[in-house]
Amino acid sequence: MNTNTPQTPKTLNLRLSSTGAVAVAAAAGGAPRRFSGIANSGQPFALGEWQAVIDFSGIRLKDKTAFLIDHAGSRRAGVGSLSVTADGLYAEGTLLDNEHGRAVAEESDQGFPWEMSVYVQSGSVEELAAGVKETVNGNEVAGPVLIMRNCVIREVSFTAVGADGNTHATALSAGGAPLPFDYQPKKQEQSSMTADEQKAFDDLKAEVEALEKENAELKKAKKKSDVDAKLSAAGFTQGADGKFGGLTESTYNLLLSVDADQAAALIGDLKPAEAALSAPAAAKPPVPEALLADNQAAGEPPAQGAKLSIATGKSSLNGGMYV
Repeated sequence: MNTNTPQTPKTLNLRLSSTGAVAVAAAAGGAPRRFSGIANSGQPFALGEWQAVIDFSGIRLKDKTAFLIDHAGSRRAGVGSLSVTADGLYAEGTLLDNEHGRAVAEESDQGFPWEMSVYVQSGSVEELAAGVKETVNGNEVAGPVLIMRNCVIREVSFTAVGADGNTHATALSAGGAPLPFDYQPKKQEQSSMTADEQKAFDDLKAEVEALEKENAELKKAKKKSDVDAKLSAAGFTQGADGKFGGLTESTYNLLLSVDADQAAALIGDLKPAEAALSAPAAAKPPVPEALLADNQAAGEPPAQGAKLSIATGKSSLNGGMYV
């Protein structure tokens, strides 16, 4: 027995056999042979000195799952799908028309009791301390137990081996180094406080949380006040609704989200645009007098400028009018 306190396993990669028999449908002409069975019951199983259970609630199942013989990648026997049912992880599919698929079918026809084994990888493992209870897959489990969360089924195998939760089992620590299965679960820490002391502690904790929330709200209000003051100093006008003219809501929220120096720099960049929007229009040059009045005598050359409104004199060409 390892006497050192071990690390909690981060992931588990297991090959788990099921005691349920596999059903292989009888041959029907040239149609592929079908099979079905329970790949895993979802109940706790022995893992060395531990109990462990696969949590189906976060399990990831592929559209097509490979079915092998004894977890050997070179012995591909079928293709199928998995689904979570009240009885456990239900598997069904068709056998391949190769030597391995035919072997499963032929030996099943002769009465061989094939069973299934899943190769499961967990995304994380929760360690339930001794005496603690939790519901997993609709069943209540009591610690010490390892709950395998966010699992993925890599493949399912036809196997002749009975239920053996420790077959090819490997645990990985937080650092990735393999750990043996002779370590002990964490002991559930027992509080030494009396009921009154516990209540006083809980009240104090609640008060601290309330103060932290109040402090966060005060900081948020002060930040808004500082930004508003900077905008007003930069020439932005705040309306009765609290919004600043010429400033979008998204820009205002951005100013609230950055630190004071960044907000000041952004407001400085925004100021020229606001000033341009609020500046009076530039004075226009006067309209030339020639465009506004008909004050030329007949036969005189036109005044400086161009008159476009009416004819102002006679042309030397055939006495026509010019404009």
